[in-house]
Amino acid sequence: MRQVEKMIAEGRMTPAGMATVEEAHQNGEWDAAIRSGDTSNVPPDVQEALAADEIVQRQFERLSHSQKKQTLWWIAQAKRTATRQRRIQEMIKRLEADK
Repeated sequence: MRQVEKMIAEGRMTPAGMATVEEAHQNGEWDAAIRSGDTSNVPPDVQEALAADEIVQRQFERLSHSQKKQTLWWIAQAKRTATRQRRIQEMIKRLEADK
């Protein structure tokens, strides 16, 4: 996001790039991308799974920003509830292995 804004401010964004940015603003992808980078907003079902084990929760909190972002994105991309739950359990198993 910052890189795009910097390119626009410097006048380096191409017309095709501007069209893509405008489309992303219109269809909501821009806002979704901003939200996806926010690791402070952990979904309730993930919070609940983490809260079940204090050590696992601490392990999650110790992850780098990029690791949290990637993990939360992976969970959020699940199309079915069963897949989402499976991914949450996989995240818990991985965190337990890092104890």
